[in-house]
This record gives sequence, C-alpha cells and structure tokens, in this order.
Amino acid sequence: MHARFRVQEITVDGDTTTARLAVSGGGFNGPSTFTFEVAGDRVRSMRITG
Repeated sequence: MHARFRVQEITVDGDTTTARLAVSGGGFNGPSTFTFEVAGDRVRSMRITG
C-alpha cells in the first residue's frame, strides 16, 4: 500500500510546526494535520489528526 502526501500549508509558531496535507492512496484518503514540537535539534512530539 502506498500513500501520497500533498502539502497544502506549513506554519511555524515558536517550537511548533504544523503541516496540513492532502492524503491519498490505498488507505486513508482526505485532509490530515501533522503537528511537530521540537526541543533544540530533536523532535519532542509528532501528532497526526485527520
């Protein structure tokens, strides 16, 4: 199964980067939001919501 991700928007607010994507493929299809929180040079957390 392959998925395709098309970036719709990326925003940065301090240590939080949010990417809004259009997802398509053999599984989930639709909009998703990936939210990354960083601490220094490391990813502290990543949250995916659909």
